Amino acid sequence: MRYLLLIFVLAACQLQEMPTPVKVFGHAGNGLDIIKSIYHDNSKEAIELALSLPDIDGVEVDVRMSADGTLWLYHENTLEAESEGQGSLSACTDLQLAPLHYKSLHHERLVRLSEVLPLIKPGQQFLLDLKHWNATSASAVDLMRFKNALLALLQNQSNCVVLITNASSFVPLLTPHFNVVFESGSREELHATLMKYPQLRGVVMRNAALSEADVRAFKAQGKWVFAFDVRASSSQKKALLKGPSSLLSDDPKEALRIRDAMH
Repeated sequence: MRYLLLIFVLAACQLQEMPTPVKVFGHAGNGLDIIKSIYHDNSKEAIELALSLPDIDGVEVDVRMSADGTLWLYHENTLEAESEGQGSLSACTDLQLAPLHYKSLHHERLVRLSEVLPLIKPGQQFLLDLKHWNATSASAVDLMRFKNALLALLQNQSNCVVLITNASSFVPLLTPHFNVVFESGSREELHATLMKYPQLRGVVMRNAALSEADVRAFKAQGKWVFAFDVRASSSQKKALLKGPSSLLSDDPKEALRIRDAMH
């Protein structure tokens, strides 16, 4: 009887020591610039597809503000890069943006953030990568106006979103209201920004530049660690083995398969 009890206790301890599974998010919907995504990044169709995957934790999308102060989803600095439009999204009105479609196989239309927020299911989150640069004026947009647009839209959904920014001046405006993580390609800049703004919840870094030691160091500070730019199965497995808090995957279906096989 004592032997059986000892086995039970040891098994329970092993279960408690198992690492928490890495959260998997679809990058820019169901993937950025990859054939397996089927639909164009940041489109409503791509987001719906990613959020329909069993056990998906959510999606990351790119958010820009129009000249009218409305939040739209779009990745590139210029509209002509991926859509039928011209110039910077930040310099266009909602009336100019509404009829635009992507130059893609399915010809998906550009969508407002407000149109996709209702797609989220219980337990899922949106990671909002805030694109603050106006390529037309070669300057940042009005960050206070951007913040107010976020507050107006997300006032009742702050627990369902995490904001991503690479503008340190944006951090003190956002952190009183939202969970905010900072993105950089430099670990030195990430550590310095965390020192300056300890209220930040975590960091975002390209997987190739992120080591397992980096993950441990940031986690030791109680911070979330998000890794992105992972496509091939081999790179996704290597990224998952580093143990980040979350993976922004360009093939979330495969990432979920690998994660489940590892646990």
